Amino acid sequence: MMMGIKHVTAAVIAVMFAAQGAVYFHQEFVSAISYAKDDGSVSRARQIEVVNRTIGNKTVLMATMHSVAFNQTLHQRKIVDEKTSGEDASEEETDTEADLAEEELRKEEQSAIETTELKVEETSQEQPETTNTDKPQTDNDIDQETKADTADPEPKQDTPEIVQTTETTQEITPSSPQPESSESTTQVINNNKTRAATKKISTDESIKTIQQRKPLAEMTEQDKWEAEEAFYKYHNEQMNLLVNDDSIVDWNRERRSKGKYSRWFEFFQFYQITKNQKTLNDDVDQIDKVQFVRFDGSLCKPTKLFTNYRQENIKANNTKPRLRHVLLSKLNQDFGAFSTQMNGLTGRFGQLVKDWGKEGCTEQMIFDYINHPDTLGVFTNQFQIYDHPKVLSITLGLSPGRQNTLINYSKVYSPNRTALLMINMMDRGGRRSAMYPIMARFKKERNIDMVNSYNNYADDGKNGTKLCHEKDGKGDVNIKGCYYREMLDSKFLMSPNGLGLDCYRHWESMYLGIIPVLERNSKYKNTDGWAKRTLADLPVTWIDNYDNLSPEFLEAEYDRLIYQKDPTEYNFRKLTRQYWVDLAHSVANGTLVLSSSSTTTSRRRLRRRRHDEKR
Repeated sequence: MMMGIKHVTAAVIAVMFAAQGAVYFHQEFVSAISYAKDDGSVSRARQIEVVNRTIGNKTVLMATMHSVAFNQTLHQRKIVDEKTSGEDASEEETDTEADLAEEELRKEEQSAIETTELKVEETSQEQPETTNTDKPQTDNDIDQETKADTADPEPKQDTPEIVQTTETTQEITPSSPQPESSESTTQVINNNKTRAATKKISTDESIKTIQQRKPLAEMTEQDKWEAEEAFYKYHNEQMNLLVNDDSIVDWNRERRSKGKYSRWFEFFQFYQITKNQKTLNDDVDQIDKVQFVRFDGSLCKPTKLFTNYRQENIKANNTKPRLRHVLLSKLNQDFGAFSTQMNGLTGRFGQLVKDWGKEGCTEQMIFDYINHPDTLGVFTNQFQIYDHPKVLSITLGLSPGRQNTLINYSKVYSPNRTALLMINMMDRGGRRSAMYPIMARFKKERNIDMVNSYNNYADDGKNGTKLCHEKDGKGDVNIKGCYYREMLDSKFLMSPNGLGLDCYRHWESMYLGIIPVLERNSKYKNTDGWAKRTLADLPVTWIDNYDNLSPEFLEAEYDRLIYQKDPTEYNFRKLTRQYWVDLAHSVANGTLVLSSSSTTTSRRRLRRRRHDEKR
């Protein structure tokens, strides 16, 4: 009898605690909803993040709907390449149990998102608005380096850049109404106003729109301080919102097991053209089923194959499939499908037009293939000597092995940057002739002692070394940590060219909120599609010649890019893999229509290109 009473008593107490817990849970949930109430000041992704963090949901969310959707497609877009020689099959490493576990996690993430989103929408109580009190990450929050992160602050094969572009850069915008896309493809947001509203998650009034900014001449020191804080605050919020292990751009992380740029190609189902292929006729049905065609070589081979097929189709009264496609060209860290060797500026990887000629293609053949309405677009990387709206260069991203450390440092809020210019580069060749005069100029004009900090960090800051207190697990100076810490303390970074014009340093700087200073390539400054489109709407500054780099120039650029610019106009989604993957899919499914280049303009440029190469 006594035992029965004890059990009943225990049950009653358990019910009371459960009820009490439910009330507390409800209060916490309502509190979270109060913060995340959809009044236009907080994005949906931020709402979901806050609610899930508050109620203690164990499911790890990516803090943004784009990131979650992106991760859900990781296994949906795996490539089955029927035309390769079997290399992909031998390199792929599959684990059934891991796949099942990841699928379960994906389902839990989706369920959590749908449930939370429904609760957010159904909550209509008026609650006082609160602000985000999350503290910025401090030095002590930075994790120690992993074994994968053992590279020097500037890789030996780094390809710093010179780039050319006009002051007015071009942003890719859809030229037709956007149709519904498949569930596996997220639409690319190109409209400035829509994108700004989507990304703007801060409730801090210091992030002012460009219409609220005063003319520079009327800005007080307080106004400038607020504008400066607004930029770094917005950048920090975007890095915390967008950048994680899955979204960061490091195309070659799995290059040894899955091949170079595997983290790009894995998101496309494509038909592979082989080097010795003579015709497309044997694979028409296969090509017609996919949206992408891949060739690991120059543009000449696909140009000849598709030109021959289209001519045959005309003779057959257009009874064959049209084979509309997006071409995925070969990717190389130093040169792309529209890159050419420039003596004294780049590596020796050949003259583009001459190499096409050796393969049996003329410039006009290449342009006719690209301009054809069934060629929807061409995706490559690196700088371009042509400005063709259908040819898009993806970002070079990060050097392999840097993602872990950089992700941590990218989330550090660092608005108080004391150094105007940072110099960190190998002391060689043309870099030396540009670097030392700049150091002398800063010393003469502002009494600033400049130090090239490349492999030059020490904890004492003596004998020409750069002072740094970042330590690794052994207590030694953490070179990579020092490199990133110096970036967080600087406003501008000198980034000269290397073997190619796009470089890893370039993108590292933008993850950390430091503005790269690039020297224009005078030869192709008006025709480089990479400079005009890939780097459009990003905080980058250009100079015609490093000989003109001075404190006054940088201060004027800081006024333009920070004090006078609405920070929400910067498209930091370009620092994520999903932006470029979504961009390619939007071209393939017709969401984004790229225009063709006019024949007259193309021929004029082709004649000028031949003249330039002869010189």
